Amino acid sequence: MARSLQGKVQIGIKVDFRQARKGVKGFIKLLREVSEDACQASARKVAQVGAQEAQDILEEQRKAETWPPLNKDYLDRKIREGYDPRMLIRSRFYLENIKWWKVRGSGKGRKAEYRFGVKQVMHPEAKMKLGRLAAIHEYGYRAIPARPFWRPLAYNLRRRKGFLRDTFRGIFERLWKVRSAKLVRDRAQARRR
Repeated sequence: MARSLQGKVQIGIKVDFRQARKGVKGFIKLLREVSEDACQASARKVAQVGAQEAQDILEEQRKAETWPPLNKDYLDRKIREGYDPRMLIRSRFYLENIKWWKVRGSGKGRKAEYRFGVKQVMHPEAKMKLGRLAAIHEYGYRAIPARPFWRPLAYNLRRRKGFLRDTFRGIFERLWKVRSAKLVRDRAQARRR
């Protein structure tokens, strides 16, 4: 509102702090929702990539040059019985049970938690749970030397910067879309008045 008073122009600005506070609270709520969604998507992606990477490492034997070789007698027996001669793969049961999953009880309003690895199912030939078999492969046991691939995989995944970048990109892109849609809606309502 501009008005003239004795040749001077005065401009009055009225700020409704209740409206401003409501807008800030709404924005913070939106930011929380958007960031939760983006963090969940990022955690899910890390788990998916981790499971796929673990399968690829075993399938392609990428770490095999760092592992001790198989015992010659054991390798001969594997081949003779028709099993896969590669390390850590015998009947493919272990390889095919590397999965990713969402932890029960996590999600909206809670910490998004996804995991990858082997679930605690019984291996039909080894007669032990896959988690125990994975630990034996990872750390070794009696005559079985350690052939680690889970720890190096976890280390390499933590070092990847793309996941964090993608999370923040997702947050800002979603905020931009929501904010842009709100601005368009507000402008349309203002035109109607």
